[in-house]
Amino acid sequence: MSDFQTSTLEDMCELVIDCPHFTPEWTTKGFLVIRNQNIRNGRLDLSDKSFTHKEDFERRITRAKPQEGDIIFTREAPMGEVCIIPEGLECCVGQRQVLLRPKADIDGKYLFFALQSPYVRHQIFWNEGTGSTVSNVRIPVLKALKIPRQPNETTIARILSSLDDKIELNRRMNETLEEMARVIFKDWFIDFGPTRAKQEGRAPYLPDCIWSLFPGAIDAETRLPERWEPSKVEDFMELAYGKSLTAKNRRPGHVVVYGSGGKNGFHDEALISSPAVIVGRKGTVGSIYWEERPIFPIDTVFYVVPKKTSLLFCYQLLLAQPLADMNTDAAVPGLNRNNAYRLEFPYPSSDLVNIYELAISPIWKKRGINLSETENLTETRDRLLPKLMSGEIRVKEAEKMVEEVL
Repeated sequence: MSDFQTSTLEDMCELVIDCPHFTPEWTTKGFLVIRNQNIRNGRLDLSDKSFTHKEDFERRITRAKPQEGDIIFTREAPMGEVCIIPEGLECCVGQRQVLLRPKADIDGKYLFFALQSPYVRHQIFWNEGTGSTVSNVRIPVLKALKIPRQPNETTIARILSSLDDKIELNRRMNETLEEMARVIFKDWFIDFGPTRAKQEGRAPYLPDCIWSLFPGAIDAETRLPERWEPSKVEDFMELAYGKSLTAKNRRPGHVVVYGSGGKNGFHDEALISSPAVIVGRKGTVGSIYWEERPIFPIDTVFYVVPKKTSLLFCYQLLLAQPLADMNTDAAVPGLNRNNAYRLEFPYPSSDLVNIYELAISPIWKKRGINLSETENLTETRDRLLPKLMSGEIRVKEAEKMVEEVL
């Protein structure tokens, strides 16, 4: 890196507050507690919220109550993750977290990005005295972190934030697109919405060309739309085993390796072509992933081979199944594919399956475009971040690069 000035984290913050060292009593509602699982890759994810009661909440905010613009830093499990408290969020910090409040003359977004830079993360993860990795960050070490300083920190923060904002917009858009595909699938093939509407004499809510494909009543015996066949998951797909791939056998490449927890590095050989659907077999049991590129699924996962329908239909079908709750009682818990095969799912007419795929094809195409764009944005951000922090690249040059991808 180029020569640049630094300040300690303590000098840049008016508060560096360690979390209270007690576990709050968990409740189903009440006051929000930010946990380490909510902080990943610089983003606060509140899709899985945790709560405590008023008494424990007040104990946890005795030293400081998080406010807009504060930074939460995770000390361990995982270590070194950060997020910014958004406007209007009332919360308290969880265990193994530190609350950072930048001084008034410090751009908090700049500090947030600086904490994610390779220069600072090297200090977080390595013990300079022994050359070994560390498992947690002690408060004195955290306060002493050297943060790169630049004369145009607010502009740097704005440049990096513009990329982050677009990445977040794409993520939210894809959540909406995926939900649209799931809602249609559930209405047509699980709740039998159009058939029930016909049976009850309600007005059509789909175009005639689609509405006419649904039966007019539910069969009293099968409890399925008339003429739909009772079937099982095994009638729609095969869950094929991934292949063992040890660290020793991996070779540098650009093929994504998939384990049950998702992407797990790279290899130079693909086991299956794209698109692909991956199902967690061990570890994160029942996790389901859609991937647009050739991949190498390892032996902790299954990959889907369609039979009667398309891969996209199989993917939506699997999302509707309770796979995450199907751990076996074996010594090493996992998903038994024979148990998954026995799950019941009706087989509608092939015309209706084809119509569904045509209906969501534009949705899925837009989702793929967003993912590709997000990859380019993320690559640009990760390339610019260390260079802007070190002064290796000028702000105007960085702005030009950002304009090309936004």
